[in-house]
Amino acid sequence: MALEKEKKVFGKRYELIEAIVVMSGPTAMDTPMLDQIITTKQQLKLLSNIVSDQKHPWIREYNSRISSIDNDIRLSWEKNLNVKKPLQKLSGQACGRK
Repeated sequence: MALEKEKKVFGKRYELIEAIVVMSGPTAMDTPMLDQIITTKQQLKLLSNIVSDQKHPWIREYNSRISSIDNDIRLSWEKNLNVKKPLQKLSGQACGRK
């Protein structure tokens, strides 16, 4: 499996570190209390390599998640914009404007 190195290096903290990277992406290195999670130079170096590798599965998952959120925000914004247009027309007609 491709992530055997990560499992070996991170040990019991593998899932925690994976979650941090998937949620934070490249900013995972700025995670509060990272120094209590990462306990060796080998772990720190591997984490640094992971967050800088756009092809790593965790970073790809992060990018996919962010892309999905961005798309949801855009769709919501467009929906709200389309709802406001008819309301603006109605409020203009109520005031005697066309």
